[in-house]
Amino acid sequence: MSSFPDHDWFMEQVRREQAGLRAFVRSLGLRPDAADDVAQEAFVVAFEKLAVFERGTNFGAWLRTIARFLVSKERRREERRQRLIGDFVAGALDE
Repeated sequence: MSSFPDHDWFMEQVRREQAGLRAFVRSLGLRPDAADDVAQEAFVVAFEKLAVFERGTNFGAWLRTIARFLVSKERRREERRQRLIGDFVAGALDE
């Protein structure tokens, strides 16, 4: 038996969870282009952290927790981007 993390097992989880994860991330209200990026990033983070995943627990729930954190991070990034754009436009109009 191979040790965990097992690449084949992980790839099966990706196949099983990808559509649901993308739908979950979109349901949290991100722009569609950002939602797909965040879903992909969640799989990358999950793979990097796979050694801490408790085998036998709900992988999908764990993955959605990762995605929820990444959505929060993306929202903060988007708010910061909009604030900077607003500041730039306001500064340009003042000139």
